[in-house]
Amino acid sequence: MAYVADVTNPCSLGLDFLKSNNFKLDFENSNMHSKFEDITLFGLQTQFESKQKIIAKTKFSLSPRTECIIPGLVAENRKFQFGLIDYPDSENLKAGVLIASLVVDLSNSVIPVRMANISDKTRTIQEEKVIAACAPVTCVDQKCNSQDLSSEDLVKDLLQNTDLDEKQRCAARGLITKFQSLFSRTSEDFGRTRLTQHRIDTGEHPPIKQHPRRLPFAKQQEEVKKLIKDMKDNDVITSPWASPIILIKKKDGSTRFCVDYRRLNDIT
Repeated sequence: MAYVADVTNPCSLGLDFLKSNNFKLDFENSNMHSKFEDITLFGLQTQFESKQKIIAKTKFSLSPRTECIIPGLVAENRKFQFGLIDYPDSENLKAGVLIASLVVDLSNSVIPVRMANISDKTRTIQEEKVIAACAPVTCVDQKCNSQDLSSEDLVKDLLQNTDLDEKQRCAARGLITKFQSLFSRTSEDFGRTRLTQHRIDTGEHPPIKQHPRRLPFAKQQEEVKKLIKDMKDNDVITSPWASPIILIKKKDGSTRFCVDYRRLNDIT
């Protein structure tokens, strides 16, 4: 059994990284929790009796105490699509060479194999040398959080009241399902990106801290406290700048939390 996070970055995170960044593994609900987000884990079951050999695509040298991703090829006709990379059955690897367990797609022309040389000597791997074994993944099990919007409900919610014919709805359904991770599922699912940063140039002006405006009703005061607490708990507001807020009632009866940024706009 292996648990795999649904991430696309070409890397493997070790236990030391998970500990230092306070990750929490929840195997019961198939989730990995962090300060920034919750990551769904997929449970994989494999059949080790029907492994396929992975061979080195080219000759390469692995320097002492280094790690890298080596391009590999399936040695024989592909028998399955998804597999779990592991050590080869025979003693093909030299002493000090380790293989990371990874889930791979064998339909790709090149299979990535993460190797590490923990010895003090350079290790050379010859072309077409067996470098790993790959066992087929026979079951992928994803448990969904019952509080989140399911994939089926997400598609239904987005496609309702749309003026599309059946062919267009089918295409839209496939597109939404493929990129479902981009959609917010709950009111606390804000989304973040670290690919770029947005900067507001305020020059040398010190942070503006305006006093809050008086709210007319006690009910609104309690609602504001709850909204602010929710945003603080989800790391939405951490700035030393402070602007007054305005509550606006929406058509459905819920409250829109608005911020008066006019003082900030004056210096930007």
